[in-house]
Amino acid sequence: MTAAWTPRVQARTLDEVTAAIRRSRAAARELRVTDRAERDRALHAVADALEARVPRLGGARHTQEDHPVPADGPDVDITAGLSSAEDALCAFAAELRDWAGTPDPLGPTPREEQRPDGARMRQLRVPIGVVAVLFDGPPHLALRLLGPLLKAGNAVLLRAARHHHDAAETLVDTVRAALGTTRVPPDAVQLIPSEQRSSMRYLITARGEVDLLIPLLGPGLRAAIIPEATVPLIEVAPGKGHIYLDATADPHLAEDIVLHCQTHSTGSGLTIDTVLVHPDLAAALLPRLDAALRRDHLHVRGDKTACAVMPEWDQVEEGDWATLHQPGHLLVAVTPDLDAAVTFIERNGSGHTEVIITHDREHAREFCNRVDAATVLVNTAPVTETPRHRSLVYSSQRLAPRGPLGPTELTTTKWITNLDKDIPHG
Repeated sequence: MTAAWTPRVQARTLDEVTAAIRRSRAAARELRVTDRAERDRALHAVADALEARVPRLGGARHTQEDHPVPADGPDVDITAGLSSAEDALCAFAAELRDWAGTPDPLGPTPREEQRPDGARMRQLRVPIGVVAVLFDGPPHLALRLLGPLLKAGNAVLLRAARHHHDAAETLVDTVRAALGTTRVPPDAVQLIPSEQRSSMRYLITARGEVDLLIPLLGPGLRAAIIPEATVPLIEVAPGKGHIYLDATADPHLAEDIVLHCQTHSTGSGLTIDTVLVHPDLAAALLPRLDAALRRDHLHVRGDKTACAVMPEWDQVEEGDWATLHQPGHLLVAVTPDLDAAVTFIERNGSGHTEVIITHDREHAREFCNRVDAATVLVNTAPVTETPRHRSLVYSSQRLAPRGPLGPTELTTTKWITNLDKDIPHG
């Protein structure tokens, strides 16, 4: 038996995780009574600290060349398109400032009722409490979540993979030092000190102590964790989306949106790699799309009908339609009508994001009503220009929260019932 699995090591790991959870719960109690100004000041302080120490943090980052990500590693490289780790950290600092500028997610909601005895009932949004973020990619993944989680008044427990632990420790030390200059307790952000795999098991089974799990993990680890977890979790997974070009689609708009989805990272692990084309558009639009896509060195494959129009394309194997592809690869199918397009999406989609390009209002309405996805777009592409839509966490699970997760979705609610009209009501 290796030292990593001796009872003494495992007992120490459990003690470390338990102590960290205890500190997080104490921090969560303090956060519960902070106001928006205090939380926003904390976000700005962290952003300032990151920008001030970019060279050190950049040097601490474990690159994929130095520490290759395991085959079961993260689905999304959030630093893709950025020239360096320093650029990534500066971009994330800017995101923290953006979140600080969003409305307070905590406080009264519009829901208010009055009981027959005259007591007033009002619903409030409150923090979830202790949120554990498990990640096996670069520690910048966790940084993307600090904005919405702290804005919502939650304490954050981070658990890094062993090959990223040192870089995560440097990052978290910087964040905690910045929080120490504000009224938000430093223990609001903690890194689980143990690198033992069992520390993850202790976290996911700490029901009643940890309030929510967000697993930013590769598919194998996700599949292992979800059945074992007793703590509620948000299932975060990459998404496969489609663009349906209806018979009335504007060719210029269709080309622009297809190119945008192929050449811009849409965030949240989303890949829109399949275009469904109405037969009336195929002969005129496919050569036009092909010319534009070739300029960006994109590889295109089509179904039998599409390849009849574009014989230079390779034909798609039947099992490939439901597979998540890397950016730069586009699949094209010619679908006879809206009903066939919806059926195709139901069979091959992931429930993340779907797009229709049309000038037919009835078709747009039908597509929106029938397509089962967290986000449905009409005549527009996914965007990353707002903090919400840059959010790394995007849930396509059936239960709420669903879609891009900002501070409001990372809260819960409680009801205050008050019979005395002279007592403040929240």
